[in-house]
This record gives sequence, structure tokens and C-alpha cells, in this order.
Amino acid sequence: ERKRVCRGLLEGVIRQEVREQLTLADRLSGLTMNPWTGFPLLILVLYFGLYQFVGHFGAGTVVDWLERGLFERYLNPWAVSLGHHYLPWPWLRELLVGEYGIFTLAIRYAVAIVLPIVGTFFLAFSVIEDTGYFPRLAMLVDRIFKKIGLNGRAVIPMVLGFGCDTMATMVTRTLETVRERVLATILLALAIPCSAQLGVILGLLSGVPGALAVWTFCVTLIFLVVGFFAARLVPGEQPMFYMEIPPLRLPQLRNVLVKTLTRM
Repeated sequence: ERKRVCRGLLEGVIRQEVREQLTLADRLSGLTMNPWTGFPLLILVLYFGLYQFVGHFGAGTVVDWLERGLFERYLNPWAVSLGHHYLPWPWLRELLVGEYGIFTLAIRYAVAIVLPIVGTFFLAFSVIEDTGYFPRLAMLVDRIFKKIGLNGRAVIPMVLGFGCDTMATMVTRTLETVRERVLATILLALAIPCSAQLGVILGLLSGVPGALAVWTFCVTLIFLVVGFFAARLVPGEQPMFYMEIPPLRLPQLRNVLVKTLTRM
């Protein structure tokens, strides 16, 4: 009804030329929001962006090179030799360079395992974000999200939750009603793994596609079941959903690098 009234007001004051020939970007934009083509495209984005790039390249190739190549061959033996040479106190030597030492285990895990997975995730996330795909994803999943008491706008904090749940919980302030914020926060807490959790999960399960599929199915089921029941237990009114759709653009290298480095 609001759209109809707005169109009536604008018809008398605005003349807009309609392009007869759609560009490739226009056609692709329509495909991303059409349910018949949008969900297959979403699966492709998740497969190549998360599973292949983050799961195989980040959690596989980069982690192997850093952990087995750099740390186990060079840095850890060097640190252990320095510890035995310069640290006469066994307790301090064990604390720093022992089997479970701060350098030999904690720093190695943080730099060689978590960092490359989180880094590749944020890199893929920044590329997808810079194209303008997320508003189209919001339009695509709006009908599904209405079943769990939310609307398409809530997809943005949900997607941000895969980076950092705390940041995503703060972004729920952009949702219009308290009810939506409560529902989104519940789902973020129970069903959305942050990048550190996602990195460990992908690192453990990427070599076993069957196990990764079972985990994905379970998390998706929790998300839908919790959302379905929470939407019926939390009181409140469901607002309208409208969102400006920016044009699709090629990601800019500077934007992607700045976003990735800032988030990391």
C-alpha cells in the first residue's frame, strides 16, 4: 500500500527513462533475487567462497605450510634450542618452549592454524560484501526468515555472526523492533559459529566431506527449529521489510584489503 501511494505521488513529478536493453549486471542482479536461481547461486558462493577457499585453501594448504613447514621444521626447533641454552630453570623452559609451551603450542596454534583460516574467511567475506551481494541475499531469504519471526534485513547480522558474534549482536540494533533483536540474538547465540569456531570446525572436518555435511545439516536444523518456536513464544509485531538494492559492482582491491585487515 505504501509503495502504491508513493508511486502515485511520483508519477506527477518524475519522468524516468526505461532502458530497453538490460546490462549483464542487471540480469545477474535479477538472478540473485529470484528464488529459482538465487539459491543455486548462493550454494555456489558458499561452496567456492567458504568450503573451497576457506576450508581447503585456508585450513588445508596455508595451515600445512605454516604449521608443518615453518613452525615444526624451523621456528619450534630454534626456540627449543634457545630455551635449553639460555633458560636454566626447568619450569620456565617448560612454560615457554615445552611440549605445551607458550611459543611451541599456543603461538603456533594461533599463528599457524587460527590466523590463516580467519584471514581467508574475512578476505572472502570482504569480496562478497564489496560486490553488493548481501542486500540481494536479504531479499532472497526474506520469505524464509518470516517463518522464524524475522525479515530479510536480519540476514546481515546473521552473516556478520560468522565473523564475530559480538559484532553481529551489536548490529542487531539496526533491526526495527525489540522482538526482532531478541530473536536475532537468540539465533546468533545458539546456531551461528563465529570465525574462530568455524575455522577449527573447517580445519577438523574439511578432509571428511560427509562429516562436514552432517554438521552443516545439524546447525541449519537448530537454526530453523529454534527460530520457529522462538517466533511463536516471543510477543510482538512483525514489521514491514524494504531495503535499497545497490548496483552490483566488481570488488575494489583497496576496499577488500582495508576491510580484511581491520577485521583481523
